[in-house]
Amino acid sequence: MGLSLPNLLHVVRRRLGVIFLCLVLTPTAALAVSLLQEKLYTTKASLLFRDPQFDQKLFGSTFVQESNDPARQAATNVELVSLEEVAARTARRLGRGLSGEDVSDAAKVEAEGQSDVVSISATAPDPKFAARLANTFGEEYVDFRREADRSKIREAQQLVRKDLNGLSAKERRSGPGESLAGRLSQLGVLASLQTGNAELAETARAPDDPASPQPVRNAALGLVLGALLGLGLALLVDRLDRRLRDPKEVEDAFERPV
Repeated sequence: MGLSLPNLLHVVRRRLGVIFLCLVLTPTAALAVSLLQEKLYTTKASLLFRDPQFDQKLFGSTFVQESNDPARQAATNVELVSLEEVAARTARRLGRGLSGEDVSDAAKVEAEGQSDVVSISATAPDPKFAARLANTFGEEYVDFRREADRSKIREAQQLVRKDLNGLSAKERRSGPGESLAGRLSQLGVLASLQTGNAELAETARAPDDPASPQPVRNAALGLVLGALLGLGLALLVDRLDRRLRDPKEVEDAFERPV
């Protein structure tokens, strides 16, 4: 028997019980599983990256080189925020016996297009802790980046100070000596101005509703799946049933009119 629309409708009518059973059991099972799953809450904090060339505009030089390509810079920002060191710092600050790997598993870092904004999404069974995790992660990145930038400037300070200490008192009062002294002063100002080129622009808040599971959605998907499964089983059962049910099937089977 071919799968024409009339034949398909005949199969549906004959196997309505199978289809109905699938329509009931599948969404019910999906709903039950959803209700038994642990609720997980997701919230998001946002980091805004500032102009990395501030020191260059201030003193005509830069100590932290950055890319001028927005797409590349956005990817670099995500990589920096995703560093294991940031996750480890976050874990130490949060406590609870968390490891850096635990934090990395619970937090997701993404660039928002090619903008200067990076989002930090955190997921946890406790909505308040999810918000705390996202905010702490962002704060620890800012601190980490600020410390790294200041470390580079301190290295430059040491080199300039070494050159300055190598001069005699008379040489220090000369043009080159005064230039080195001025440079050392500039570096001190730069060190105090470092912000990590980023700030927590939007803090995460404890969400009211869980991100997962979603019982209504899962039940609806279960209903669709149940309909498809029921139809498939109905066709299979009907094909395996070799009984002749109407004159047309008898004619087809014996190739003779009835």
